[in-house]
Amino acid sequence: MDPGKLSYRITIQEKQFVEDKKTGIESKKWAAISRPWAKVQDIGGNEFFSSAKENNKIKTKFQIRYRKGLREDMRVIFNGKEYDITFIDYFDYNKKFMNLICECVK
Repeated sequence: MDPGKLSYRITIQEKQFVEDKKTGIESKKWAAISRPWAKVQDIGGNEFFSSAKENNKIKTKFQIRYRKGLREDMRVIFNGKEYDITFIDYFDYNKKFMNLICECVK
């Protein structure tokens, strides 16, 4: 993998639970944990109907430098869109690069 091809800045977010100090109610929020450079490649998509409307699900691969601690319950923000991480490919387990396989529903 040529590091020069990592030409797009993405944001990786994780879910955090925050307790409201006044009410004691926990709520979910997304917090940025990293902003790596990535190679971005759309790898497929399909259309489906939900709530009487047509939706598109796009699969995208984000290739980044290896980073510890990423999980499939995190998400990627790219060009203002949210991509759920569905699979993490550790790229031959050499700990240099990794692929984040993600889905975005439009």
